[in-house]
Amino acid sequence: MKEIYEQVLSRGGRYREVHGPREKSTAPSPLKVKEVRVGERRYVVCLNEERARKDRADRQAIIEALREQLKHGDKFEWAELLRDLEALQSTQVESQGKRFLLRSDLATTTAAVFRAAGVAIPQSVQKTEE
Repeated sequence: MKEIYEQVLSRGGRYREVHGPREKSTAPSPLKVKEVRVGERRYVVCLNEERARKDRADRQAIIEALREQLKHGDKFEWAELLRDLEALQSTQVESQGKRFLLRSDLATTTAAVFRAAGVAIPQSVQKTEE
């Protein structure tokens, strides 16, 4: 995971648009891809800006809920929570004609904080539109 974060996701390069912005709700998700090589390894990095915006909004809602919990006296290590959230990774894969979004698991502390704030934790494997 460290190699992916430090050498693959942070590497510059041009994305190639596979699907443009949606014109109808039934259209495929907007998707951009780029190839990154690290030594003998080949990575295909996918970017769905629509999903990225939703994820940002979800993270912001979580942070706001946690701030509200803090006002009521709940305590946790803020820096640890932010570090755990930043460490989350996700990727889209296709298998047997079906698409899935895979997400790394939350750290135990972060999962407990989400539960305390009443925020549902998304499944680590989600089937996406085909």
